[in-house]
Formats: sequence, C-alpha cells, structure tokens
Amino acid sequence: MTYRNNFFVGSNTHFFSPLSGKFREQAYQCVCELYDQVNGPECDFRSTLSRRDVLDTFEHVIRHTPQLDSDGEAPPSDKSDSRDLANQLLRKLIDCGWLETYRDPSHMRTSYRFTWFGRRFATVFTQDQDDIQIDTQNSRSTLVHLRSFVDRYQSEQVIDTDALMMAVRFSRGVVNDFTEAIEHTVSQRVQLIATINEGLQEARARGQHTLEYMAGPLMQELSDRFLRDNIDLFNREILDLLTTIMTWPVQVRADIERRLRKRHTKLLEKLIQLRPHPFLLAWANEQIERYVEQASQVLMPELRREVRSLVHRAKMHFDYLNRLNYQSDSADSILSVIRRLEALSVEEKQSVLEHASTYGAGIDIHLTNIDQVTPPKSITRKAEVNTVEAIPELSDDEKRRLLIERAINESFQANSLEVRDYIISALHETRFVQMHELPVTSTKELICALNALSHAGISAINPVSGKPLFRITPLKERMSNDYFDAPNYEIEYLGD
Repeated sequence: MTYRNNFFVGSNTHFFSPLSGKFREQAYQCVCELYDQVNGPECDFRSTLSRRDVLDTFEHVIRHTPQLDSDGEAPPSDKSDSRDLANQLLRKLIDCGWLETYRDPSHMRTSYRFTWFGRRFATVFTQDQDDIQIDTQNSRSTLVHLRSFVDRYQSEQVIDTDALMMAVRFSRGVVNDFTEAIEHTVSQRVQLIATINEGLQEARARGQHTLEYMAGPLMQELSDRFLRDNIDLFNREILDLLTTIMTWPVQVRADIERRLRKRHTKLLEKLIQLRPHPFLLAWANEQIERYVEQASQVLMPELRREVRSLVHRAKMHFDYLNRLNYQSDSADSILSVIRRLEALSVEEKQSVLEHASTYGAGIDIHLTNIDQVTPPKSITRKAEVNTVEAIPELSDDEKRRLLIERAINESFQANSLEVRDYIISALHETRFVQMHELPVTSTKELICALNALSHAGISAINPVSGKPLFRITPLKERMSNDYFDAPNYEIEYLGD
C-alpha cells in the first residue's frame, strides 16, 4: 500500500464543493476559461488578473452556460444576477482552495492566481481540448532518456540522474497511453452497439462518425502503436540498457545513489515506508522494466483484441445499414411500401391487409430473347490498403497455454530487491551463511538462492559508504547431492 498525505485538510477541506450543486457547470466553465486566460496560447504572461478581470470573465461565462437542475431554466440574463453569481463563485473558489490572492509587485495591487492544487486540476479539465495532442511518444522518450543517461557515463561526462527519472516518468506514460487508447476503442464499439435500436438517420450518422474515426484517429493510433512507436521494438533495447546500468562499478552506482537520494528526498521517504533500506537506483530500474513489460506483454495484446472487436462490430453495423438502405429510394423497396402504408387511413390499411393474399398471385411466364440480354460488366475490386496485420482469434487451448506460460514466468521471476531481502533474512541471526545453508521452501526462494551469489557479488552496495554489502569467499568443500555437484561459497554481511 502506498502511503499518501491527506488531501482534504486546511484550505482543501471542501475543495470540490464548487463543482457540486446546480451551479457546478458554471464553476467548471469558469475554471477552464480562467485557466486559458493565464496559460492559454494567446495569454499575456506579463499581465496579472485583477478582481475586475476575474469577475468579467466569470460573468461572461455564466451568461452563456445553462444552469443545471433548474427544470429548463435559462442562464441568468439580468446583469446584476450574473454579477452576483460571479462574486459568489469567486468567493467560493477562494474559500475552497482553487484560487488565492497575492500582492502584485509590478502594479502594486491585489491580484488573483490558481493555487498549486487548483492549477493541477484545471490543467486536467482543459487538456482534452488542447489543439496539440501527441500522446504516442512515451515509449520512444523512455528509450531516449535512458540512452542519454548511459551515454553520459560512457563518454565520461557528469552523470545526469534527471534523465533516469524522466525515463521512469515516461515509462508510466506508456501504460497510460495504452489504457486511454483501449478505453477510447471500447467507447466507440459501445456507441456502435447502441445505434442498433435507433432510427435510420441516427444509425447513418453514427456510421459516418465511425468511418471518419477509423480513417483518421484510429489508423493514426494503430500506425503509431504497431509501427513507429511499437513498444516491442524498444523493449529489448530498454532492458539491455537497464542491465548495463546494473553492471557498472560499485563506486559509480554508489555515486548515482547518493545523487538520487539528495535530489529526490520525498520519494526516498515514501519508499522507506514500504521497505527498510530502499535503493533508488534499483527502484528506478524496476519501475521502467515493469511498465515496459506490462505495456508489451499485457496492454498491446489487449489493444489488438479491442481493435479486432471494433472492426467486427463496425462491419456488422455497416451490413445493418446496407440492409436498411437497400433501394430505400426506389418505389418498390420495402421502406417505400412501408411509408405509403403509414400514410393510409385506418380503413384503407385494413382493406389492403385483408386483400394482401391476392397481391402477387399472378405468374407471368414468357420466353426471353438471349440476344437482347446484356450481361453485367465485371467489376474489379481495388486492392485494399491495410497496414494492420490481421491477427487470428486465439483458441481456448492457445489461451490456456498463454495463461500457463504467464503463471510460470511470474513464478520463476525475482527482482534484485527480493534477492537482497532474501539474503539478509537468511543472515538475520549470523553474519555468515554458506550456499548450501540457504533456506528453500518455495519456488521464489529457489530462484533467489540461485541468484544470491551473483547479486551479493555485483549489485548490493552500501548507499552511504559506497562499499559492498557482502563479501564472497570460496570454500574448499563442494556442494553435492544426488542431483548436482558445485563449488561452495560463504556469504558474509558487511552492513550494520
């Protein structure tokens, strides 16, 4: 469990109160408009917001925003009413921790600005309306920052620990981007399903919207995810760079650890609550590895499945439109007959239905002159351009095999922190332990025991002194039983 500081304390006790009640839409629009004024593309960063500026902005927004929970009531049209509501919203946003006042030194007046939390939430409210959205570069950015971190060491420059932490942040973005793409694809499929019970015009509009989405954003998304920014292309190189970092000399890694601890004190305090002796360098490597593998092994296949499902649903939707729309303008089409039947009176409808069995009873049989028959011209279908490879649906046996493989892989995995904690737990009563004395009661402990020697000799360092935490001493006696024969070693703990 991650321990977080309390949010609803102090001025944030009723932080979301302005976004509740019948004026919640006005408050939301006022926050977005005010944020655009101070951070938008056309804002003047040299100017500050006076009370009159804020009230004028709020009043303009209130006049053009409908009031919720008011039984169709229009927004306040009277200038005094909208001004009073603007004053109320401004006072409430200040009291609830969204806005704050400060003394503007350049104009020597009281000005208004967003609080730290207010700015963060206002950014979230307005980011979906941003004209420039590039959300598919996180996998590439993770690799670029990680490579920059390694290259600076290899070129004997000052190590940039910020590049490593930027790689951690962008690796989180990879997972978030995949999640958003999956959710957007699912929402499009759900909207298509909802139009089945709607009228023809609504179904046509939804079909046209889906065509535009699939021809534009969806194809661009798939091109980015599956081609240019395919996480599978970068997965191996990212993992190789992480392995390279952990093989650097002990003194170098100790220096990096000291820099990280000095630069990220809050992160260190949070990790100390989870484990007694955290290593920020090892934590950063594990974070990147976990997010990259999560995106590559879990989210990428899930996105492929959702795309296949959307394409299948879109095909069904267009087939449905074709059946409804087939010869809809023809006088003999089913839809035309239904329209004419609806226009009849009740007596005429009854008469038509009573004599329906006599319609079409006559059969016209005659010979056709073959010379007068013109065969239809053959139509050559254009080759479809599809950059997305069709992936066949997995059978139940294949799905079961993948689940078993995933379970086995998870069972036979152990990260460096788990191996380190396993070694220390084996040394909790003594400072010496031999390899054949390591306890093995589970698969995880077996993996930790197999990696204990390499971890104790390479990866474990004291973050303060920079010296190794363990000493490895070869022994003359060998480890042997009915299954194997191997050299024996003694592991000594050098820490406090």
